[in-house]
Amino acid sequence: MPRPERRYASPALEFQAQESIKHHTHTHTHTHTHTHTHTHTHTHTHTHTHTHTHTHTHTHTHTHTHTHTHTHTHTHINSPHTHVPSITANPDFDAEASAIKLRKAFKGFGCDKTAVREVIFSINNEQRQTLAVQYKTTYGRDLIKDLNSELGGKFRDLVLAAMDPPADFDAKCLRNAMKGLGTADSVLIEVLCTRTNSEIAAIKEAYQRLFNRELEADIQSETGGSYKRLLISMLAGGRDESTEVDEEKAKRDAELLQKNVCGWSRDESVLNSILAVRSPRHIRLALQEYENLTGYEITKRMRTFLSSHLAQGYIAIVSCCRNPARFFAQQIDAAFRGLGMDEAKIIRIFVSRSERDLASVRALYEEVTGTTLHEAVRSECTQDFRRALNDLGAGH
Repeated sequence: MPRPERRYASPALEFQAQESIKHHTHTHTHTHTHTHTHTHTHTHTHTHTHTHTHTHTHTHTHTHTHTHTHTHTHTHINSPHTHVPSITANPDFDAEASAIKLRKAFKGFGCDKTAVREVIFSINNEQRQTLAVQYKTTYGRDLIKDLNSELGGKFRDLVLAAMDPPADFDAKCLRNAMKGLGTADSVLIEVLCTRTNSEIAAIKEAYQRLFNRELEADIQSETGGSYKRLLISMLAGGRDESTEVDEEKAKRDAELLQKNVCGWSRDESVLNSILAVRSPRHIRLALQEYENLTGYEITKRMRTFLSSHLAQGYIAIVSCCRNPARFFAQQIDAAFRGLGMDEAKIIRIFVSRSERDLASVRALYEEVTGTTLHEAVRSECTQDFRRALNDLGAGH
């Protein structure tokens, strides 16, 4: 039997629909004929103590005519995806020097957390893996174990999350969401409904390697109904990721949605066959067509007619197809606004988006909330955790 959602799971997802689809059909015929004839006659007569008269007459005529005609029809869909990371590879990275700096930070009384931040958050994940190998080579010690023993609190959680390879980190988040009493469904949705096909494949491999368990089997046992079918579809990793859109197919999907979804006699399998399978660009166009047909924004209908977790899953998909940076900006805002800050959610988003689009998320956070992400972190988080979030992408 599916277990109830864990009581400390994140508050209900709040999304604002943003659509930036433009569909243009243009036929342009331009004919330009320019004829210029200029005739200038200037006559000036000046009389002073002496008189002189001069007359200038210029006549020049030039005519040029050019005609060009072009006709084209195209579908142009503006992609709202702006992927600006906050962490990139550091060209000045020196693995040996960084390992020495960290070891020095661990020695003596206490730990030099500033030095830890300066090393860990100035390089990308691939370089962190190189650093871990170099640390073990130089000192015969495990860097993760030393970080775990030297640091504490949410600062430690953030540093250790940043040290994990991305697929390992996602796999750990999913396992933590399902073990123990209840299931943190918001975590399952956040991870499984927002990753690419290749990322899903890597997560499944990491889950098996780390826990000796099948991710799909755990999802099957922890969830139920249409919501379970959605997550299993996401786990299949078979979404169309092409960039071309078939307009007629998108229109047919819009008609299917109109007839079978979000009504009293609805077929939720139709929704799944479109939103779990089609490409993001296709979905954007199909949903625009749906709104043209019905006059409804589809996520509002989902909230009305679908069960809570199923609606949250589909809304996450739609939101990420439209603008993933805006989706995660809203998720960060929800984490700050809940009953007590959802620090685990903040860590998940900052770590998972830092090398994807966290700088874009930061910009949209201000647009969504009216305050900067840096200011929100400053007011909600404390000490080293706050400083580390700033280093990772909240800004300074």
